[in-house]
Amino acid sequence: DSMRPPMLKIEKIEHEYPETGRQQAFRHAVDELQERVERYLDVSGYNASLHEQVTLFAQVVDKWLAHESNWQAYINSQAHAEKSPEEVARYQQHNVALGEFLQALDALALGEQPIHSDIAEGQQASMALQVSAVLLILYLLMLIILFQRSTGKKLYAAFQGERQARHDLAEREQYLSLTLNSIGDAIIATDVDGCITRMNPVAEQLTGWPENDARHKPLKQVFHIVNAMSRELVTDPVEKVLEHGRIVGLANHTVLIARDGQEYQIADSAAPIRSETGEILGVILVFRDVTQQYLTEEALRRSQKMEAIGQLTGGIAHDFNNQLGITVGYLDFLKKHVGNEEKPARWVDAATKATERCITLTRQLLNFSRSRGGEKRVVDINAVLQEMEGLVARSVTSEVTVQTFLADELWLTEVDPGELQDAVLNLVINARHAMPDGGNLLIETSNKYLDEGYAAINPEVTAGEYVQLMLSDTGAGMDRKTLEHVFEPFFTTKEKGKGTGLGMAMVYGFAKRYGGYIKIYSEPGHGTTVRLYFPRSVSSGATDQLDSAAETDLPRGDETVLIVDDETDLLDLAEQYLAELGYRTCRAENGTEALSVLAANKNIDLLFSDVVMPGGMNGYELANQATKQQAGLKVLLTSGFTSKTIAHNGLARFSAHLLSKPYRMADLAKRIRLVLDETAG
Repeated sequence: DSMRPPMLKIEKIEHEYPETGRQQAFRHAVDELQERVERYLDVSGYNASLHEQVTLFAQVVDKWLAHESNWQAYINSQAHAEKSPEEVARYQQHNVALGEFLQALDALALGEQPIHSDIAEGQQASMALQVSAVLLILYLLMLIILFQRSTGKKLYAAFQGERQARHDLAEREQYLSLTLNSIGDAIIATDVDGCITRMNPVAEQLTGWPENDARHKPLKQVFHIVNAMSRELVTDPVEKVLEHGRIVGLANHTVLIARDGQEYQIADSAAPIRSETGEILGVILVFRDVTQQYLTEEALRRSQKMEAIGQLTGGIAHDFNNQLGITVGYLDFLKKHVGNEEKPARWVDAATKATERCITLTRQLLNFSRSRGGEKRVVDINAVLQEMEGLVARSVTSEVTVQTFLADELWLTEVDPGELQDAVLNLVINARHAMPDGGNLLIETSNKYLDEGYAAINPEVTAGEYVQLMLSDTGAGMDRKTLEHVFEPFFTTKEKGKGTGLGMAMVYGFAKRYGGYIKIYSEPGHGTTVRLYFPRSVSSGATDQLDSAAETDLPRGDETVLIVDDETDLLDLAEQYLAELGYRTCRAENGTEALSVLAANKNIDLLFSDVVMPGGMNGYELANQATKQQAGLKVLLTSGFTSKTIAHNGLARFSAHLLSKPYRMADLAKRIRLVLDETAG
């Protein structure tokens, strides 16, 4: 059937050729027929019978086409002349070839019918196979879709689980960061190599390192610690934890040096970070700034140390004072005895001067250790300093320039003016020794308020209003070790024989007795500044100081005096003093004996008693019982210092005219007369 279209086209062209002469169209139709014959040969190879028929058909077509030129020549010659026998013969051969071609074409058509049935059946089978293949593909696609849905659900669930896990992890991380950042102590975490993995803000502040800069750095580079005393490097606590696998802490006096050089006294501990299996994953270091606590403890330690030293020196000086009193008293009697003998009189004067120097030293010791002041008065420190200008100028060398800056409207305070002058002179003399080649001495007063924060790190201070007296020199200064001992009795940096070491101790005791406070700042090679703080007085005006000029003639009397002292030598001395002055005397060695003497003798006018005595009854208690037993009895007490001399429970009235040991006859004469006359009036 595929051959018929080009065959019909050729027949049509041949039929019209005599009129049209369409030779080119005829040629195209022939080429189409030959092309289809060749294609048919190619596709018929699967069937041998069909291929044989197609091969015979192709030969017939070639034969027919070979005679086609005879037909065209015959057609072309009709218009000119009659045809020759040869032309007629060629035309007939063409017709014969055409007939054979048509027969071969019909035979080929008959041979194709079984083939077409086979092809139809094959096409049906192929169609069924294609349908089956399509159905199989659809089934596979359904399985794939169902698998993908199941797998997708699992993957989606897994993805959601992972997403939730990441969210939970982020929340835990945020909570951990908030917790660490809220802790008041500094925290640093490291890995097993000792490199920093985390820091909280307190650690950043103390070390001076932001976390981003410190992370992954060795701990030693960020956490730089030294011993406060030796300044030697302290072993890294993280190394100790990694080595021993247990919690470790720093020793006392550990200083952290921050990135900017600032120093903090710290306390810390380090502990291993372990996994569930016990493996060490890193180290957690916790530390805090205890600088203020350390300063407070140091101040308290120094205060307790000074108090202990004061009690010790007070007790020793009290006993020593009694012996000095006996010595100087009998020296006074000895001087009268030798009369005008020149050489013995010089010996007595020399011994008296040496004894008086010892008395001065013990009095300074007593002033240091005494917890109660002397004769307290409302004082204007500016006025006292103005009166001392000449004395201060004479106490320093000409190379020292003294500058005084006195505050306007300076508050008043309550101290003993004489002790204040002694304290100022001690500080001026110390400044002079610190500036052998000259320098500047600044004396300044001001009003100050010491707040709760200052009092917190200085336990000896009570917050409130104070009058400040400051003396500052440009001398040699003192190092930290010297400052630790500067207030201790007999501690001195001067050469042997050039100082007693009691000056600063006396100043310290003076400030403490009147509720004040002393603070020293010094740097070697730069100088020293001493600040004395005295509580502000609520009084409106300063008390005028009485003239204490000594009288030439000692006051005398004829009253009866009961002398009470546990020291027999002091009893004898006092008895001789009073006899020289015209008084009648009785004596007792303790309180119980004194009460018995009073009970037996109603004519006693004055009780003169030591304060500290054995037997359970001190001078205050004796005075209280004696005045109850004998109304109108006058009382004069005497004592060196000891902490036990403080009067309690309303007995302080007996200390109004307390006579300090050691006393001379002139001191005793004036004080007894004062008490007797005051009470008589």
